[in-house]
Amino acid sequence: MSFSALDCEIMKEMASSPVLLSTLIVCDVCCMFSIPLLLYWLQRLWKMKLMHFNTRLLVCFHIVSLILHLSGRCFYLRLPYNIALVSCNCSALFVSVERLIATLNAGQYETGFKNVGYYLLGLQTMKAYVYTNSVFTATYLVTLGLVILNNELFSKPVYFALIEGTNLMYLYALALPLVLWYNRKDVQDQIRRTIDKNLATSYNRVFDALRSQWEAQHIASNDRAKSMSTRSMLHYKASNERP
Repeated sequence: MSFSALDCEIMKEMASSPVLLSTLIVCDVCCMFSIPLLLYWLQRLWKMKLMHFNTRLLVCFHIVSLILHLSGRCFYLRLPYNIALVSCNCSALFVSVERLIATLNAGQYETGFKNVGYYLLGLQTMKAYVYTNSVFTATYLVTLGLVILNNELFSKPVYFALIEGTNLMYLYALALPLVLWYNRKDVQDQIRRTIDKNLATSYNRVFDALRSQWEAQHIASNDRAKSMSTRSMLHYKASNERP
């Protein structure tokens, strides 16, 4: 059998493999649902004034990298796909660094650290070309390396299905909008509880002040009534004692 005939046979086997087709369908469906959700959250986060600008910059870069990765697996070449994959995995570290800097310089961060986000974004972009992220290495490269190392144990369709399955970014892309929605809802609930508590405290203070004022006026009116009654009695006694 010639090489061309062998290649055609392998491709025919891959095209009809239920395992590989199922894996690719799941990946593509997750990508198609994730991209509009991520675009929605990208717009919402960029306009969210409660989040610091540096944090918004890094998180939005993370979402853009994830969108490029998801769309690259369907439409573009592998270069932006792989660059966006590594950029997305490097984002969590720099968001943590930005929050650490904000915590250590809480008093001056709003005014004196406006360029920190751009510096961290530049470092993250350069770091995307180096596979140094420990989480990325542990979850992706180690698993991928084990599959490649033991490739002779699998048929071609199963091998490529495992290669595709080791990349869990499409599942993460579906989970990220849910995490953002939950965190936003949690922040809104905390703000609402704080406002309700402050309003309840304010109402109690107003009612206490009104009650104190009413009691003071009631006591004052009783004192005036007693004073008038005493004066009337004295006047009556004085009028009766006259000859």
